Amino acid sequence: ESHFNLDEGKFTSTDRGGNPGLKPDMNAMAARYALMLWQRIKQKEGLDRRDWYEAATRIADWIMRQQNGDRGLPQVVASPHVGRDFSVVSGRALVAFPIIGRITGDARYSKFAEGLEEFLRRKVEDRIWFTGAHTDLPPGDFEADSVWQVVEYWLNQHDGDADALAHAEANALLAFLMMCPKQLSWVRNPTQTSHAEQQHYLQYSNYCYTNAKIECLRRLGLLTRRKLYQD
Repeated sequence: ESHFNLDEGKFTSTDRGGNPGLKPDMNAMAARYALMLWQRIKQKEGLDRRDWYEAATRIADWIMRQQNGDRGLPQVVASPHVGRDFSVVSGRALVAFPIIGRITGDARYSKFAEGLEEFLRRKVEDRIWFTGAHTDLPPGDFEADSVWQVVEYWLNQHDGDADALAHAEANALLAFLMMCPKQLSWVRNPTQTSHAEQQHYLQYSNYCYTNAKIECLRRLGLLTRRKLYQD
């Protein structure tokens, strides 16, 4: 999570918060968008920015080398605090690798995506244990953004597949259970659609998973025709 540090007046790759290290999931989002941009510019303007393509595939190759034995990805690698840790949802990578495989035509990326789905089914959905999306919190924190990443993945896999749509809807309904009503007497204006209270601090800010939560709900409404999602 590189950023410009106002105090130091320079760019830095040191993460904000107490969870520093290299984040495979965040890198997957970068690789996805670099390839999508490469493809779009080539199609629309006839310009082949091969350096974008090669940067994206180097990122994707690095991510694949971080895979754990359970076929999942750790939230953080090369961290002074966490080290090589247990696997988490890694929903950005879950969404990204089918797209990376499709754009590049490289079967390695599609095969890797299958492994991420296997981990998702066995170690996440089967256990109802969604963690890792909020990258400045420790990898074990249960939070809603990881659920919406999975919803986006299953919607992308849908294409007439009733099982994929059922997974998408089931996960969305779980995410609704994490909506935060007025639970504490000192909270005057609780924010709906935010995280439930977390282990580390009480979170009433409205995270929206890069705004994809809104798009997921729109797509669910269209596919299921349920007024709940449309509203």
